[in-house]
Amino acid sequence: MNCGKVLKVCALTAGMCVSAADAASDDTRLCTELKMRDGLPNFSAKLKEQNRLKVAYLGGSITMANGWRTQTTEWLRSSHPDREIIEINSAIAGTGAGFGSCRLQEHVLKEKPDLLFVEFRVNGGDNSMARTMEGLVRQTWHRLPETDIVFVYTISSPMIPDIRSGQLPGKNGAELEQVAQHYKIPSIDFGPEIVSRIDAGSLVFKGTSAEPGVVLFSRDGVHPGTEGHAIYTGIIKRSFARMFAAGAEPAPHSIPSPLDPGNWEQAGMADPAPMLCGEKGWKTERWNSSRVVKKFQELWGNIDCERIVPALNEARSPGAALEFTFEGTVFGFFDIGGPETGSVRITLDDGVPFEVSRFNRFCYRYRPQYYLSEELPAGKHCVRIELAEPSIDKASIVGAEKFESDPRFAENTFYPVKILLNGKMLD
Repeated sequence: MNCGKVLKVCALTAGMCVSAADAASDDTRLCTELKMRDGLPNFSAKLKEQNRLKVAYLGGSITMANGWRTQTTEWLRSSHPDREIIEINSAIAGTGAGFGSCRLQEHVLKEKPDLLFVEFRVNGGDNSMARTMEGLVRQTWHRLPETDIVFVYTISSPMIPDIRSGQLPGKNGAELEQVAQHYKIPSIDFGPEIVSRIDAGSLVFKGTSAEPGVVLFSRDGVHPGTEGHAIYTGIIKRSFARMFAAGAEPAPHSIPSPLDPGNWEQAGMADPAPMLCGEKGWKTERWNSSRVVKKFQELWGNIDCERIVPALNEARSPGAALEFTFEGTVFGFFDIGGPETGSVRITLDDGVPFEVSRFNRFCYRYRPQYYLSEELPAGKHCVRIELAEPSIDKASIVGAEKFESDPRFAENTFYPVKILLNGKMLD
């Protein structure tokens, strides 16, 4: 089946045209715009019965941008003017489903959303898309069984050939659909319409300009511009219209047996402050007192720092460490990168210490970042993470001119926000 050709006739209209691919069964091998599955029965009923609803968005930079996310929220508000629709923006640029699964409880579920959008196909699953996404679903329905979830699939340049052939793009696409099918979660794929427009000559996917009447989708082959986001939103609207019209009965979501017992159902975050060793080597500040978080907030205005970065710990001298013991399979940390950041030395159990750089070419400004370990044998593990001696040639990474213009590059720090685990912390 050629996904692009199937949609070519109908995708250029803003109406309710449904392609043969859209009408297909829930075949997880096929790339189709909407796989309705159990739909959105609870959210649909709440729109009729509740005065106040919360809609959460979890994903990467495409969702964090003021694009399809904000447009979708405004559409819901304008379509239901007698309802208060509250948006919970929990998207963070450059992050995958593993980090999303770890931060789900604190950044999303504690807000008790009625609907959760999840967007990770472009950024990936970190250790495993299947395990991390399954854990995310199971966490949500254990805590909030009446919350509806919808998987949203954005598109990047390497995905185009697979989508054009009617197939799901890559391993991530296949694993996302396996989870969606197992839990009967609806999935909305932006790819088929975008590819159909490319093939029709009405859209340039990547470029710096486009002829009159032709949509310039993106400049980098990943992040949509204004017109690209509008196309994404149009697909959301017609997919939701179909699901709302289905009229499924609302009910708490049941949780079937897991696809993979090793899924990230136990993923979460922990405050590193109680684990800091050597108080003189550390400084801890609340988000609204930290100069680093203030600068971070100025740069990343779409991130709610009170919720996402409630406090910042600063390792101020080599050897400043945090130590903890956990039972599980994965550990890591969420930290802030910036001009001052250096490397950390990690010791796992009785193994040989290894260094992990917290500085890269994007660290000329403050940015969110994270580290996740490889999968470990299930069981008890002891971890020590300490600031290493300065060893990074920052000038070669950011350029000599930029390096010399900012004295912060000469500093050496580590800014952990949270410890990440798939497992549980032990005393």
